[in-house]
Amino acid sequence: MWKALAFALCLTMAPTALAQQTGEPPFEVVRESLAPGGFLLGRTTPSANLRFETQRSDRAGAVTDVTVQLSADANGYFLLGFDRDARAAQRLTIAGAGGTERIVPIAIGPREYAVRDVWDVALAGEDFAQTPQQELQLKDRALRTVSMPPDFGERFLSADPFGHPLALLQTTSAWGNSRRVHNRAREVISNRPHYGLDLRADVNTQVRAPMGGRVSLARRFRVDGNILMIDHGQGLVSAYLHLNRILVSEGDELSAGQLIAATGRTGRANGPHLCWRLRWRDTASLDPACFTDAGCGGIQ
Repeated sequence: MWKALAFALCLTMAPTALAQQTGEPPFEVVRESLAPGGFLLGRTTPSANLRFETQRSDRAGAVTDVTVQLSADANGYFLLGFDRDARAAQRLTIAGAGGTERIVPIAIGPREYAVRDVWDVALAGEDFAQTPQQELQLKDRALRTVSMPPDFGERFLSADPFGHPLALLQTTSAWGNSRRVHNRAREVISNRPHYGLDLRADVNTQVRAPMGGRVSLARRFRVDGNILMIDHGQGLVSAYLHLNRILVSEGDELSAGQLIAATGRTGRANGPHLCWRLRWRDTASLDPACFTDAGCGGIQ
C-alpha cells in the first residue's frame, strides 16, 4: 500500500496561481510519502516562514509533541519529515503577506513494527579520540549544522528518488523495528526502536552517495564504528555506520552516485553490513527506503 502511495506526484496549480485565487500563501506538493518515516517535499512562497506541528522520539523511544519553525528556500521549496511514532494528524501553517496564514492538515497512515531479538556484542578494546559524550556532541552538531548557501537545497536535495547506496539491496533488519537486546545470561538489557535500515553486505562492498550533499561527519566511534554523515540540505542528513573504510573527508561536496566508503563491521555489530540512517532537522528519524523508488518498507 505504501509503495503505491510513495512519492506520488500531486498535480496541483502553480503556487502563483493559487495565491491569486485564494489570497492565502500558496501550497503545492512536489513529492510525498505519507507514512511514519516518510516525508513531504512542498513548495510555497520563496523564503516563507512555516510552522510544523508534529511529534519526535528521543533515543529511548519516548514521544513528545514539538513545533518546528522553518523557512522555504529561495525557490519556495521546503521539506517535512514524519518521525517513527508520528500521529496520524499533522499540521503545517504557512505565513503569508499582511498577516495571512494557510493551514494545511496532513494525514499520514499507520505503520506496524516487529520486535527483533539480538545478542549484545562486546566492543573492541581500543582507544578512541573522543569520550562517549563527545561522540554524541559531534553527531548532534553534524545534525544541527544547517547553515548553508541559499542554493544548497537546489544543488543537492532533488525531487528525484534517492539512489541506492549499495548495488544490491537486501534487508537484514527493517527500519523502525523494536530491538530487544539480550546479554549472555539471556536477560533483556535494552528494548528500544532501531532507527537504521540494515542492509546485507560483505566487508569492503562499495558504498555510494544516494544523493548529492556535503560531508558533515567522518569519524570512528565506539558503537557506530566508522561513521559517515552527509548533509543533503533542508535539514536532511544521512548516516552510514559500521564502515570498514571512509573514502571522503569532512567538508567534501559529493555528487549522487559518488563512491564514499566500503562496508565493514566496525563498532557494535554482529556481522558485516551497512546501517543506513536518515534524520530531519534533529527532529525526525526517517526511513531511507521512503526516499527511494521502493517506497516506505519497500526494501526487503
